[in-house]
Amino acid sequence: MQSNAAEKLDLNQNQARLYDLSRYEEAEVHQRPTLTVRTSRPQRRVSPFMMACCIALTVALVSLSIYTNVVMIELGDQLSQGNAELELLKSETVLLESKLESATSIKAVEQYATNNLGMGKLDQYQVTYVQLSEHDRIEKTDKAPDRSPEQQLIKWLQEVVEYLNVG
Repeated sequence: MQSNAAEKLDLNQNQARLYDLSRYEEAEVHQRPTLTVRTSRPQRRVSPFMMACCIALTVALVSLSIYTNVVMIELGDQLSQGNAELELLKSETVLLESKLESATSIKAVEQYATNNLGMGKLDQYQVTYVQLSEHDRIEKTDKAPDRSPEQQLIKWLQEVVEYLNVG
């Protein structure tokens, strides 16, 4: 029975070997990487033309930045001067408006009329009412002929038309 049991065990091991796929896989080989020490790197040389272009570009950008800052400072100064002038003109406007209001007040006008022009307030005896019996109308007399060129031309044309109609 032992031999029978040994045969079964041997048979089971053979079947396990048949299904063992690891035998067909490639074995991983663990190799250590080899380290090499380089004494110096190969240096890339920059052409003098490229170096000059980079320097010129850097100088141009720095100059442009400085110029922009100078222009901004000048414009800021102009703006502050303009604002100061605006404030001065606004205060002058307020002053002149207050002088105008005080000069055109009724009291100031009355005072100027009485002191400088010799005028006085109107009394009741100075008022005369006129009543016209006829309707209001305007009469033009020949004593004061019109002096404007248009009126003289119209008058001359009327005389010419009147002369032609009579004859």
